[in-house]
Amino acid sequence: MKKVKRLAALAMATMILTAGCGGKADNGASTAGSSGETQTSASSQAAQQQEDVLVLKLGVPAPAGTVQPNTAELWADKLEAVSGGKMTIEVLAGGVLGNTAAHYSQMEQGTLDFFLTGFDTATVLKEGTDFSVCVVPFLFEDLDHYHKFLESDILKEMVAKVEAANGLKYMGPISDQAPRSLTTTNTPVKVPADLKNMKIRTPESPAITKMLTAWGANPMVVSGGELFQALQTGMVDGQDNDLVNSYTSSFSEVQKYYMNLDYIYSDMVIWMSDISWNKLTEQQQGWLTQSLEETFKEASDTLWNTTYEECLRKFQEEGVTYIEVDREAFVKSAEEIAAKFDGELFRAGLYEQIKGLK
Repeated sequence: MKKVKRLAALAMATMILTAGCGGKADNGASTAGSSGETQTSASSQAAQQQEDVLVLKLGVPAPAGTVQPNTAELWADKLEAVSGGKMTIEVLAGGVLGNTAAHYSQMEQGTLDFFLTGFDTATVLKEGTDFSVCVVPFLFEDLDHYHKFLESDILKEMVAKVEAANGLKYMGPISDQAPRSLTTTNTPVKVPADLKNMKIRTPESPAITKMLTAWGANPMVVSGGELFQALQTGMVDGQDNDLVNSYTSSFSEVQKYYMNLDYIYSDMVIWMSDISWNKLTEQQQGWLTQSLEETFKEASDTLWNTTYEECLRKFQEEGVTYIEVDREAFVKSAEEIAAKFDGELFRAGLYEQIKGLK
């Protein structure tokens, strides 16, 4: 049976349990030995307090207990703290709201407040095709290069087009992610040719699927919520993902090899419904922004200082073999293929512009 692992470094379980126990203790103290009138008064007060809390809904496709929902829960805790308990976030994980397009559609309609996702999913939106460049393999040399992109006018222009065309607001990153790599069930991969005819799961990303196809693989789009079963049943032979998500999703139970390709740097980012944003007061908007910035710092610091190495160690302890790839072979091949994407998957010249940020 699949084991769902919590990301211990974020200490989510402790925070949630502490909050829950506190609530129960307060309720017991207010009602023990009290009269019916006092109980009614306490109930009315509790109901009023409940009404005063603004609950915003966040959708995330990844299963509960994995890194993305856990990070969203961390944001919820920080929002409660900075707002004095006046605002919180309900995290709807596991793709219960549908696929990527469904999440964006619900935000445009104002029935969903937030979507936690990656930049590449914006390709399904109007004016969003340029976001395909974000997942071109080896576009970013390292984390510093990627962070320069996050702060660049290039990204601001890309975001502005999507916001205007889709009724959305880009809130910013909620956490860095470990760079994307590969895991496989039966076959280690050292050079691009080793991928020939392998069924590799990918997210909904034209750049990734086209690159894997060029390397000889058969990419298959599988949602995060269905991925474990797809690996377990042999529907796919491997998957493209980051190390931390692979570990917290218990893929050590169904995967044998981990390839440190580290070919795509990305963040978890937050898009918000423009309708929802405009309903908030200036103070509430400030609480959202402040709590998101605090979450990004804490989650990212934890990732690089603790979680990444811990997940790598535990992944291997649970039987996954670490494979050193021929990185130069992959980089050379990727650069040749990426040149063909220019002007096709995204506007001409964008790839070189981002390359030049380093």
